[in-house]
Amino acid sequence: MIDEKDREIYNLWWEYLKRSVKYREFCNWWKHGGKEPLPDHLRQYHQSMWNTYTQFGDVNNESFEEWWNVEIETQFPSPYHPYYPESDKNMTDYKSVIGKDILKIHRKFKKEQGREPSIKELIHNLELYMTFWEKERLYLLVEFQHASKAELIEEFHDFLSDRMKEPHVTEVLRSIKGMKGISTIRKKPSTVEELERYLRVYDYRNEGLTYSEVAKAMWVITNDDDDYSYDTERIIKRDLRNAKKIIANVENGYFPGQYSYFKTN
Repeated sequence: MIDEKDREIYNLWWEYLKRSVKYREFCNWWKHGGKEPLPDHLRQYHQSMWNTYTQFGDVNNESFEEWWNVEIETQFPSPYHPYYPESDKNMTDYKSVIGKDILKIHRKFKKEQGREPSIKELIHNLELYMTFWEKERLYLLVEFQHASKAELIEEFHDFLSDRMKEPHVTEVLRSIKGMKGISTIRKKPSTVEELERYLRVYDYRNEGLTYSEVAKAMWVITNDDDDYSYDTERIIKRDLRNAKKIIANVENGYFPGQYSYFKTN
């Protein structure tokens, strides 16, 4: 479920997606029905971008305000959490939520394709959705009537251990280390402002501004100021690297993820 208090978080995610050239290419490819083969340089992002597209749509040609007004009234689970927050637990009976997943996929498909999906298309998209989320979730069918609780616990433990060793799962675990089920931007109050600053630096540099011009735009440094220094340029370059890393993270389906080894506490 999307919460009103997370509006600026989702808005930032949306804005970083708009800076992704790869995501723009994916949206254009999907918009034309995906009839041509996906370009080679996008294939490794197919799962993450497909799931992101079903969540956000074409951010370059749609309004965040319109998207938000629809999503705030929708009772679907938030993509920030690897569990369903209405129960506030890490495990839930999937029977209680599969209908919501199907409705979500149906709604997105109909909106983007302008028609009803066939049964095969609905099944295919549900499988894609579940495949993406297997990085953070287990979809299991448990036959519990013919085994003891101890046997089931042992089998589940082994299954979970094996899954967490898979490369694509360990990658996600590294990106959300310390999150405990909430977004990395919750680590400290100043992070939202930092993410906004990274984006401003990125945009200024894309407009062709020099590092000194970026500094003047960001911190109102005049030509007579001695405040611009090597340290200021180093900070701007670091912010630019952070912005580029976050853009790469949203291309892989998460936000903001790990993006800096130089963050202060």
